[in-house]
Amino acid sequence: MSEKTEGRILLVDNERLARFAISALLKTSRFEVTAVESPEKGLAELQAHPYDLVLSDVMMGTMDGFAFREAVRGFNAHIPIVFLTALVHSPTNQLQERIAADAHSSYVPKNARRDVLLARIRQAVSGYRAEREAAELKAALRADLEVAAHVQSALLPPPVALGPKLFYSALSCPHDIVTGDFCHWKKLTDEAGVLVFGDISGHGTSAALAMAAVVAHLKGLAASEGVRQRRPHLICRDLDRFIRQNLRDVCYLAGTVLFADFGAKKIRYLNAGGPEPLCFARSDASRIELNPGRRGGLPMGLMDGATYDEADVVEASFPSDALFCLHSDGYNDLSTDAAGEERLPPEMLSDIIAELVRGAVETVRPDLVVAVDALASQSLGRVCTTVQLTDAGIVPGSGVGNHRRALTRETLGVPVLAVGVPTVVDAATLALDLLDEAGADLPDPAALRGQGSVMVTPRDIDARAGQLARVVGFGVGLALQPSLSLDELRALID
Repeated sequence: MSEKTEGRILLVDNERLARFAISALLKTSRFEVTAVESPEKGLAELQAHPYDLVLSDVMMGTMDGFAFREAVRGFNAHIPIVFLTALVHSPTNQLQERIAADAHSSYVPKNARRDVLLARIRQAVSGYRAEREAAELKAALRADLEVAAHVQSALLPPPVALGPKLFYSALSCPHDIVTGDFCHWKKLTDEAGVLVFGDISGHGTSAALAMAAVVAHLKGLAASEGVRQRRPHLICRDLDRFIRQNLRDVCYLAGTVLFADFGAKKIRYLNAGGPEPLCFARSDASRIELNPGRRGGLPMGLMDGATYDEADVVEASFPSDALFCLHSDGYNDLSTDAAGEERLPPEMLSDIIAELVRGAVETVRPDLVVAVDALASQSLGRVCTTVQLTDAGIVPGSGVGNHRRALTRETLGVPVLAVGVPTVVDAATLALDLLDEAGADLPDPAALRGQGSVMVTPRDIDARAGQLARVVGFGVGLALQPSLSLDELRALID
């Protein structure tokens, strides 16, 4: 298309004289025109060449203008279509409604003045070009953000780290390609390290750029006094100063600076405006309260005069089986229960676990993943009494109609051996079993289950789950490490 051309127009009209007259008019107005005599040829032209607008008659033999438009929308949802018709003002038809049913369609009466036709065409072409340019710009921007996301991921620690005394996994889930959340881990010894977990205020590109600057600054703090002396408040002071000096009016940082010594079983941290770190005892899944006095400080860089002192630091001991969890408030923003409490919903937790497992597989590159899962039974007699083995992997929640992200060979890239133990049964199955034992007539199982799903579990499920965990632990241990004695396995499991 030459620079002087106002746009490429496809004219579809089965009348030869109309094609000749309209083509001549448009060509004198610097439009490039291709005229065809049938909708079928019009469709072929649109699929073969780019156009800025379609001028179409309504009444055209085998396919009318509306059928033609419907076919066009099958592969081009936005190109403007201007109908030329002498019937639109007839009081006995609904042409105006049918034309207006498509947001990118309009009409011009066949007897309209030359300037009216040209004005409508120019307006439609201009809007279509602007929409197309915006889409191209958005696509280019998204491509740039994809590159930025790769760069940003390089600034984050690996998804899994293994050590003699500790194991950690980290997962970044940007809401839209890039994020201001980050996690920075610095190993100090085989048993200790410092973790800076933060959430840059704002969203999108500005937060991501600020995050990159903060993480780059953190990498230069490896030999700082705060790291050497394991003093979280000194690192908070440094980050507060850096943000106020370099990112003032751009962002602030809500986060936690945490020193953990898994040899001494002690933790020291300062929470500056972020969600409080969570600690659980794996033996009974109970939560360990780390900060009953609610010590902490303001988000770093939020305001001049903020202080971070030793008195703000939390120091606590933890058991050898402790599990720590830090998360940004983005998860809480997306999850509020019926009572208004912020908490992670089960489906989100399932997705997080699946992503952590995938990250662990990519880092460790095992030959096999063994996944242990609780199942919903189709028989009361199987609850807490059987163990199911399969090499098909697992789909958490599928037994109760709540499918979550799968852990399979396809999703992880390695074989997955699933070990399942039935721990619940739906109320319909329970009712059917009881009726069968009583010798009563049984209702249609499908109809009974269609009334809604209520899951039932034994009263002593906690004790049974502990016993079954030991059974599974011994089974997996003996299968993978047959040289170990039962006493050695018991020591590992206990």
